[in-house]
Amino acid sequence: MSIKGKWARLIIGGVDLSAKTSSAEITIGVGTEEVTAWQDTARSYISTDSEPAFNIDGYVDSLSADTGGMEEALAEAFGADTAVPVAIVLHEAANTYAGMPAYVLPGTQGDNMSIAAPAAGVLTINGSFPGGASGWRRGYVLYRGTVSATGNQTGVDFGAAGTGGGDVFVFVTAITGTATNASVKVQSATTGLGTYVDEATVTFSAVGGYSAAMTGSISQFLRMNTASMGGATSFVVTVIACVDGVTQPNY
Repeated sequence: MSIKGKWARLIIGGVDLSAKTSSAEITIGVGTEEVTAWQDTARSYISTDSEPAFNIDGYVDSLSADTGGMEEALAEAFGADTAVPVAIVLHEAANTYAGMPAYVLPGTQGDNMSIAAPAAGVLTINGSFPGGASGWRRGYVLYRGTVSATGNQTGVDFGAAGTGGGDVFVFVTAITGTATNASVKVQSATTGLGTYVDEATVTFSAVGGYSAAMTGSISQFLRMNTASMGGATSFVVTVIACVDGVTQPNY
């Protein structure tokens, strides 16, 4: 049975643009260069760096400042002095998040943006984000939703353990109240109900996209742990864990 594309999500930094996006395309290619020399008996090639990119299309629903509109979010990403993480999360159904695959560009500033304003139509917008030097990551969602108390979420089975570390991405898209050094941990265990140990900690005080590295051996089951609310009443997060050699190539 085919899966509906409409359940996917697009997050740029601290802005969830899922309700404003009409389509998205993930492309990951490996460049090749010919290195055939005079004495070779056949053509020779070498692989160069991967060439990932996210291409997105959507609707301009708001032009007012600080309203989370797609035009403002894309313009800020393209003009940012520092790169922002961008994630496309794939889902099988509405509100089914844990264990779903996600692709992340750890740091990108955008490649192009165009806006169409037809006289007899609606404002549309599209843009492209290249992976750049930071490449791409693939992982599974540990949790997406509203957090209003410290504690653990259910562990997610990654299918295998890893030995080369990995990456954690935490996208904070809303905070109720004031958060000062709120912290989210990613933990792993050999079984779903086993003893979990810390693998990475992300601390934040504002909406945005955050990341942390995992090192060494990572057990098969991973979960999100909210260690501190930082004084906030609640916050909305999407937590993605990427394990080298399991969900993505070794980095």
